[in-house]
Amino acid sequence: MTLAELAAGPGSAAVPHSGPIPAAAIRTAACDAGIIPAVLGAEGEILDVGRSQRLVPPHIRRALLIRDRGCAFPGCDRPPQWTDAHHIV
Repeated sequence: MTLAELAAGPGSAAVPHSGPIPAAAIRTAACDAGIIPAVLGAEGEILDVGRSQRLVPPHIRRALLIRDRGCAFPGCDRPPQWTDAHHIV
């Protein structure tokens, strides 16, 4: 089932060994299971990966502080305690 089909509401998904299941049941199961969505492009490339929490987990923040030693913006000298974790392109 695609994300568009899942979000649209009515419909069903084919599930091995049990046949079609209503989209509402799939949405409930996905929510209860903590499934994290991934959006793929036409060639299978990852465009977006969902997350189970909004903030950067402590172990990732520690890794960023070790790697970047503070703000990663060129020329910024702010201490690590003042920085936020962001994507850098």
